[in-house]
Amino acid sequence: MNNVTTRPIHFSSQVDKVVKRLEALGLKRVAGNDADTWQVFAAPAGGRIGIHQVDPGSELDGVSRLGFEVPDGEALQAIAASFKDNPGGATTAFADTTHGRALKVKTIDGCKFLVDVADNEPPVTPHTPGVEVAQMWFTGNTPAAREVLLRLGATELVTTEGLGWDDCRLPSGGRTQLHDFSDDARVSIGFMSALP
Repeated sequence: MNNVTTRPIHFSSQVDKVVKRLEALGLKRVAGNDADTWQVFAAPAGGRIGIHQVDPGSELDGVSRLGFEVPDGEALQAIAASFKDNPGGATTAFADTTHGRALKVKTIDGCKFLVDVADNEPPVTPHTPGVEVAQMWFTGNTPAAREVLLRLGATELVTTEGLGWDDCRLPSGGRTQLHDFSDDARVSIGFMSALP
């Protein structure tokens, strides 16, 4: 099961501008549809980001969502099996999406995310110089969120017991950081610099 990649989704009505920023950071397009309404970019040091086009004025415009990828259906089944005992109070169900079968996860803080089968799985070279995708999960229940990430195979790089901040790396690249937050669960996307 150690093949999960960080891959948040960002919704935007200005996809061209977002793409230019990603390319300026060194990310490369690795998947997407012909209309470019869905594109996936890989960061040189690990992790990917999905860009989903929406109409101007959409309630999703500018919103980011937590997300993860696995290379194939077998890995997806393994993730589902690992969540059968509801780690951290999380519940799961398979869902049919426009891009295939996915595992829908709902956590105890109300956060919902998908574990998708990747459209294209590029090789990951550990410690490659450049930026690494870091999705930030603002949660009212850091211990439960940590349990969910550990079940996805994440390794804790930094943990601040009692201070509500964790930095975790997923096995196949990218980070997910937990931040203590008393309101509803929220997500934002950032990048970490991986020096040579």
